[in-house]
Amino acid sequence: MSDEVNVFEVASRKKVRFDTHMGQLTVEDLWDLPLTSKTGRLNLDDMAREFHGRMEATAATSFVETATNVDEAAELGFTLVKHVIDVKIVENKAHKDAKAKADERKKLLGILSNKKDEELEGLSVEEIEERLKAL
Repeated sequence: MSDEVNVFEVASRKKVRFDTHMGQLTVEDLWDLPLTSKTGRLNLDDMAREFHGRMEATAATSFVETATNVDEAAELGFTLVKHVIDVKIVENKAHKDAKAKADERKKLLGILSNKKDEELEGLSVEEIEERLKAL
């Protein structure tokens, strides 16, 4: 598939459906699948492998002639699934990075609070009474 062609437009025009052991899936259903699965659940990695295998099986191996028999359905399916995989990987990384930042911020705020408490505990009785009167 050419990078210039919008594969989602092609898929919608061709009304692409994926036959799986779960039944037929639409392109939109790909977004709901996990990247991988340890329980045998349908997943994007297995689908990409299947399409890639189909593409390799139809490609004639020749070092002289250009291969002409291409499984266009497998190529389109692979391109769609691979795009969804790439997007989900980026989203997962962004989510993990955001969580790590939030965890660090929470930790730093806790440390800051403890430091402020330590500073207050270091005040003399007179300073504490003076600050209480000011409130």
